[in-house]
Amino acid sequence: MSKYTPRFRQQRDSNHETIAEALQYHGCIVADLAEAGGGVPDLLVGYRGIIFLVEVKSPVGVLSPKQRSFFDSWIEYPALVLRSVDDVRHVMEVLRDAYDITAIDWSTLVPRGRRR
Repeated sequence: MSKYTPRFRQQRDSNHETIAEALQYHGCIVADLAEAGGGVPDLLVGYRGIIFLVEVKSPVGVLSPKQRSFFDSWIEYPALVLRSVDDVRHVMEVLRDAYDITAIDWSTLVPRGRRR
């Protein structure tokens, strides 16, 4: 089996490492998927038995057409756009304080206007 090597190195947002480190600081397991390309979000995150995807964007960044398509078709697990450590802190407060993790309304974790 050959190893997949992307043809071009994917560009990362300047806050990529900061957001990944902030998630780890809050107890998340983080796998970096930034090299996957094809609209796949940057991070696969695990926390207390749940898995969610994170697309890291700069404060003014927008989703590419491939990323929009991925988000629109990805319905099995939550997917978020995080732009700052404050976004991470907000998401983690909700997850940490949740009595029933399955009852979380993921659409409210990051305001709708900032999700895309």
